[in-house]
Amino acid sequence: AKGKEAPAEKAAADKARAAETLAALEASQGLRTVLPEGCWDLLSPQLYGTFWRLSLYDILVPRERYNDEVRRLRRSMDEIDRFVQPIGLVEPDPKGAATKRKKERERCASNIEKLKAEL
Repeated sequence: AKGKEAPAEKAAADKARAAETLAALEASQGLRTVLPEGCWDLLSPQLYGTFWRLSLYDILVPRERYNDEVRRLRRSMDEIDRFVQPIGLVEPDPKGAATKRKKERERCASNIEKLKAEL
């Protein structure tokens, strides 16, 4: 049915119409009449146009992917914390191996903090 567009198709059509309108306004300098003149000292017409061309899909943060990566890093840290030297296995450099595990744990913790900061 003609009036029954899927949400994604409707959003794409709305975005296209908005882009056409903004392009016409930019071309005719009519965009500067949309906001008070003082606003343009802080905001460029290009930024204004870009903002209104974007859809939520363009700026959506993939929180679930971030959360999955944080969980993966925490599991890695837990595995490092639970590490027990197997009986009978002699490592050639036990201090070096322990230092390597410590650095890996610190890397995981640092990456978790960076991911949280990005959200």
